[in-house]
Amino acid sequence: MLLSELIRAVSDVRTENFSECEVTSVTDNSKAVRVGSVFVAKRGANYNGADFIPDARERGAGVYVCESKVSVNIDETLIISKNPTKTMAEISNALFGYNLSKMKIIGITGTKGKTTTLKILAQCLTFAKVPLVSISTLGTEFYGTYNKFISTENTTPEAPFIYETLRNAYNAGIRHAIIEVSSQALANYRVFGIPFTVCIFTNISEDHIGIGEHKSYREYFEAKRSLFTTYRPAFCIVNADDPAAEKITSGAERVIKVGEYSTVFQYKPLFDGDRYVEFSLCGKKFRLSLGGKYNGKNASLALAAASLITGKDVKYFKECLGNVTVPGRYEVYSLNGIKIIIDFAHNKKSFEAICESVAGSCNGRLTVLFGSVGERCRARRPQLAAVAERYADFSVITSDNPGNEPAERIALEIYSHFNDKSKAKVITDRERAIYFAISESSKGDTVLLLGKGQESYQLIGNEKIPFSEKEILKKLGAEEVRY
Repeated sequence: MLLSELIRAVSDVRTENFSECEVTSVTDNSKAVRVGSVFVAKRGANYNGADFIPDARERGAGVYVCESKVSVNIDETLIISKNPTKTMAEISNALFGYNLSKMKIIGITGTKGKTTTLKILAQCLTFAKVPLVSISTLGTEFYGTYNKFISTENTTPEAPFIYETLRNAYNAGIRHAIIEVSSQALANYRVFGIPFTVCIFTNISEDHIGIGEHKSYREYFEAKRSLFTTYRPAFCIVNADDPAAEKITSGAERVIKVGEYSTVFQYKPLFDGDRYVEFSLCGKKFRLSLGGKYNGKNASLALAAASLITGKDVKYFKECLGNVTVPGRYEVYSLNGIKIIIDFAHNKKSFEAICESVAGSCNGRLTVLFGSVGERCRARRPQLAAVAERYADFSVITSDNPGNEPAERIALEIYSHFNDKSKAKVITDRERAIYFAISESSKGDTVLLLGKGQESYQLIGNEKIPFSEKEILKKLGAEEVRY
């Protein structure tokens, strides 16, 4: 696309030193620049993207998006934007979004359950032989005749990746996409311009509030709400049992409720176990091959969406639910009669849901091993301590992804919030903490490993150190338990 055409497709910008050229891509990562790229010099909390213009220039960029005027060469173009992140999304749309209206795009948001709901929905649609692409915490996965997996860092990647992925999916004959949409993605325009067909709301509670995140719960709530009101999908599927369901979809187009009092998709929990849960939806009984009562609700939202998208009755997907797997979500292992569960739960709501579920079915001693992310989300730390102390017989406090915050300081802060200090122990080396938790358990006991889930690394400083709880358990001789 010619630069002049591209500029006409974006709003609230002005150009300096215009020089016509062909544009083929857009990025905010100078290392990803190639000839034909527009480099977006965003300003972050700890960096100024304009400092990377020389690197982008060396790699072939000749067009730059900045908040204010900077010096560029005579044959280069500067695009000045009040909101470079939004401009990056608009450029992505102009370059890659021309066929998206021909696709059915499903967005899923909520404090917890997004990934599980997405994965169940993807497996239901695949069961119905619907080719699709999903973008989530688990990475980007193409299902159908075009099978491919791409590892990604954020729950919702930046706009250029999303738009280019959807363009590639369309070119491969795929007409369905599912995107896990975080509050940060909505606040930072990562899905700006995406024509969502269906949007799903799982639940909401206070999270992602603090330095570098949302300033308040209201801001967090409004970011989530914008998916239903600003993006205005044709259908909204909501967990009607969540207290915020009515408010978060107020003013949205057609709202379809899933819940215990819904007249359309009535949901009733029937059985809550470690290896499976049972529930009824629309009067039909289902067995899901994931533990945890809350996963029954996630599955019911996915079933409602699958039924709406394919036109098939929910009972069509009954067999599919019996074979669902979600990496890092309620994965059960056995070692010498000790039950070990790996789960990604890392905020108050998800932490409480799994601890309550496991404690209710645990016959022996329950040990919970966990930490918390560094440099942000500090409000989680007392919350996680309170939940662990309420449900666990003993807690092992360790590191999660400390980043540039000392892991010991995070663990000791969590420990300080325990009323009974004898019910917890700090071991910052996570692998050693796992060995300890298991060695202190006996046949019939349960150990919960929370916070890492499917992750294959620990973020320490700015470096991702290889780390997999699954591999540690395999090394110990643990066997995965499947329904």
